[in-house]
Amino acid sequence: MKLDEEAERARQKTVKRRNVIVLVILSGFALAVFTVTFFHIPQEGRSASRALGEVQGQ
Repeated sequence: MKLDEEAERARQKTVKRRNVIVLVILSGFALAVFTVTFFHIPQEGRSASRALGEVQGQ
């Protein structure tokens, strides 16, 4: 019985560790996506508003 409990505890530890690793990877990926979108949208928005201003200026 004691051996089974130790095996179960070890299995839960590895599962927790794997969950933490997956969580870190996913949050890093989400942060990268957020950063890319955050830095790309203002540039596109500026160029779009500039193009709109040129159209209205004509």
